[in-house]
Amino acid sequence: MNIEIILSLLSALCSLIGSLGGILVTSKLNLYRLEQLEKKVDKHNHLVERMYEIEKTVTTATLPAGCRWWRSKSRLSITVSAT
Repeated sequence: MNIEIILSLLSALCSLIGSLGGILVTSKLNLYRLEQLEKKVDKHNHLVERMYEIEKTVTTATLPAGCRWWRSKSRLSITVSAT
């Protein structure tokens, strides 16, 4: 065989190995990032569930006489009338 053919086949083989290695490393990195994102989403969802339970408790709590409460879109407001 000619030396040029051997070198070209060796070059093609090395390029193939390098490309497949890069794809493998990128795939592992993407999986790691996805797992980290899932952890953050789970943490956020747990917080949302806890806040929902707290809001349920707060809105059903008995307020002292003279207090009024209302709920706007962004917050729960309590006013106390001085009598």
